[in-house]
Amino acid sequence: LFGGLGFFVMLAGIMLFFLLMLFNLERRSDQVRLFSAMGYPKSLVRKIYLGEWMLVALAGGVGGLFLAAGYGALVRYALMEVWQDIVRTDLLVLVIRPQSLVWGLFISLAAAFLVTVFGTDSRLIERRTSGNGIVKSIRTTGGPQKQANTRNRLMTAASLIFAGAGATVLLLQLFAGGDPDPFLFFVSGGLLLVAVLLFVRILLLLIGSRGYDRIDLLRLSIRNLARNSTRSLLVITLLALGMFVVISTGSFITDAAREEMEPTGGSGGFLFVAESTVPVLYNLNSRETQLELNMPPDVEFVQFMAGYADDASCLNLNEVAHPRIIAAYPSHLEGRFSFARGSEWLDSNNPWQSLNKQLSADRERPDADLPGRSIDIIPAIADQTVIQWGLNKRVGDTLFYTNERGREMGLLLIGGLANSVFQGNVLISEEHFLSHFPSTSGSSFFLVDASHDRLEALQEELAFIFSDHGWEMTTTAQRLNEFNSVENTYLAIFMMLGALGVLLGVAGLAVVMARSVTERRAELALYASLGYRKSQITLVIFREYLVLLAGGLVAGVLPALIAIIPSLMPDARQINLGFLAWIIIAIVIHGLFWLATTLVFMVKTGSLATALRND
Repeated sequence: LFGGLGFFVMLAGIMLFFLLMLFNLERRSDQVRLFSAMGYPKSLVRKIYLGEWMLVALAGGVGGLFLAAGYGALVRYALMEVWQDIVRTDLLVLVIRPQSLVWGLFISLAAAFLVTVFGTDSRLIERRTSGNGIVKSIRTTGGPQKQANTRNRLMTAASLIFAGAGATVLLLQLFAGGDPDPFLFFVSGGLLLVAVLLFVRILLLLIGSRGYDRIDLLRLSIRNLARNSTRSLLVITLLALGMFVVISTGSFITDAAREEMEPTGGSGGFLFVAESTVPVLYNLNSRETQLELNMPPDVEFVQFMAGYADDASCLNLNEVAHPRIIAAYPSHLEGRFSFARGSEWLDSNNPWQSLNKQLSADRERPDADLPGRSIDIIPAIADQTVIQWGLNKRVGDTLFYTNERGREMGLLLIGGLANSVFQGNVLISEEHFLSHFPSTSGSSFFLVDASHDRLEALQEELAFIFSDHGWEMTTTAQRLNEFNSVENTYLAIFMMLGALGVLLGVAGLAVVMARSVTERRAELALYASLGYRKSQITLVIFREYLVLLAGGLVAGVLPALIAIIPSLMPDARQINLGFLAWIIIAIVIHGLFWLATTLVFMVKTGSLATALRND
């Protein structure tokens, strides 16, 4: 994720650099023609501009080294104060390696070199001198309309190819099922983003080639979009990259409260999850026990025996080889929770009953010290997060423990649960558990099913009833959000990269608007001299760049929303659509603010009138 998001932000920065360089070359177009008329070869003209811009890039790169160190210190402070959920420690030291800074400067200068060469070559006009010394442009074969049609067909075909490739990757995710793969998300989303941007390019070219029988302020605004189609496309691309990063990260931020009582969600439909220091030795669902303990009505428990004590959840940064084993009757969990991964030993119709299976008890451990030694293999289920990240395993792998008789046993991971309150534990059936840990008595892990209406009262009553057992209870939503806090905090950091991309896009939009108003002062002054009010002139420009702002937002949001479709499936994690809506609204308001601010400072009727005096 860091690599993918960082790439998009770097690309946005490179495009803004390219945009500013194009402005400089456009302003100095007469100078380029003068060099050509004086007989300067193209290679010499390129060297002149390349030298100038590489000096600019070097100054920016050196300044960026100091900013990088400051940004690193800022991230360190944030990790210890704001984002502590990730590291859960304040013993962090910032280490700035000189080789990292050198590589960063080298990569930045290399990117600037390539961009400068490409931009300079695209603006230099190849000319030849005739016998009488008159400079003429080299004409290519074929008419302009024929070239335009060929170019449009090629871009349309490329757009369809990228869209088809993105849709194919998306369908593969849907058919594969389980949790969405971030890598495939970036692949499908990136392909769709390229397809949308190619479509925007085609649309700009069509607007520029279309004629109008009559003209009004609205058509004028639309027509001006294609005044410089490359410039407009760069602005839309800058905004689209930032929006894509923001939406792609914001879509994976989870909130357990939205699926708190869903039986197939991470809570399993249970209201509370509890643990006790002293095991509970009786059945909490029996009528006698409930009367004896004066238990609140309509409260049901699922009790788990526990062995070993290591926590393999994301809250523990240490790698754990033997996570805690918890055991219950599989029938108590039927219809609860969802599975992200499954193996051939997992019954798709009754997955929890698979824990009761009797696997081969004569399986040899591959790395056994004594060849030929067999161990008991027991089916087990764990949270997919624990399997993949806490244990560095996959579904189908085996965890090896030592039972209380001193004999080795193997827990075969037959399935991986989607994000659940079981994170950090490995589940087996109570029957298998007692066969290896027969002296264990009582339960120390509990899921509590009760009415949500009496949440606070139930917490107080149960805490009082089990006060002698070291009872710690919280809602399942709180426990899930605690687990999710690690991933959500990472995503919050990634969203900062996306916000930086959006800022680059808005900066590009403001720069283009300022440049456009400066270039078109004579045109705008003509509107004023013809009787158009300042508000009407302002509206023409505002509407023009409002379309660019909207185009950039749509071009970034649409591919990201399509790419997160696998996250909307019933068996996948649920995304926070409300949170995404707030992000989009905030970015739109931010863009409108800078759009209006730039326009107010640039459009001044008095200065426009001055522009006509020498025209």
